[in-house]
Amino acid sequence: MSLQVVTTINEKILTLKVTGEYSIAEMLKLVDLVRTECDNRDLAMALVDCREMIGTMTEAERFAGGQRVAEILGSDIKAALLMPQGQVTKLGEMTAVNRGARFLVTDSEDEARDWLTSE
Repeated sequence: MSLQVVTTINEKILTLKVTGEYSIAEMLKLVDLVRTECDNRDLAMALVDCREMIGTMTEAERFAGGQRVAEILGSDIKAALLMPQGQVTKLGEMTAVNRGARFLVTDSEDEARDWLTSE
């Protein structure tokens, strides 16, 4: 994986701080990493912080990412994705949620943490 990922756990939330250059292949691997790390630590919530990642996603890549989130995380893991301000669209989120995932895309860490800990 060419992305750099720093993993921490705080209040039963797995947090992955992601830096490096964006590619769709790396983002799809990142979804697998979230699943593995949550499973290994018996956690059901993940916050993926990509605000410092370099590059942008196309709408087709957002759709593919949402499909992957639903396929790999399903409803087992509640996940929030932090994107840089101005790069948030809801296509990936809607794609994942429509397929049964519990997934939020936002540029607000407060919103993401509130959403993760709600319910």
